[in-house]
Amino acid sequence: MSARALAVGMAALAMCCAPGPGEIDADMASPEEPGTALAAVEADAPEPPCAVAFDVPPELRAQTERAAERWSAATGCDVRIDEGGIPIVVLDEILEADGSLAIDSTGGPVRARTKTVWIDGELTTARIEYRRDAAHDAGRIIPHEMGHALGGYGHTDTGLLRATPANWEPIDAASLSLVCERLACAEFSTEFDG
Repeated sequence: MSARALAVGMAALAMCCAPGPGEIDADMASPEEPGTALAAVEADAPEPPCAVAFDVPPELRAQTERAAERWSAATGCDVRIDEGGIPIVVLDEILEADGSLAIDSTGGPVRARTKTVWIDGELTTARIEYRRDAAHDAGRIIPHEMGHALGGYGHTDTGLLRATPANWEPIDAASLSLVCERLACAEFSTEFDG
């Protein structure tokens, strides 16, 4: 567990278990300055407005880092690479639940997909599956699938989250709107090529 994650967890624990306003728990108070311990924990670890981590295999790290930087800039969220985050797994074949080969809309094998489960507006499980023979296209596919994992359910008519993105598509207003419907975006900054 990272130091940041530990600090955020400690702050959350302190907030949920802290006495009410104006009350001080003797165990939390500093002998030098009564009532200051809780405030110090909160000040040391401000919770980002939104944070999502991705756990990536080494062969996709560079492309995923670039994609995380793009989505961080667009959403104002802390999108990063970290162990224990949403896994990006590399597979020889992407299969359906019945064991058959997953087929895309063109009739070819699916090269990547994102599986997410949302319950009451909260992401409970997520996984990005990436086909090993699509490595040459990771710079295009990873940012697109990452957008789905961040909350972009479905596709747009334009931009990075359109169903068949070109080599480089910007995070446009349509793609960002789709993601920010579920992700509590702190910013709304589109990309423009040119």
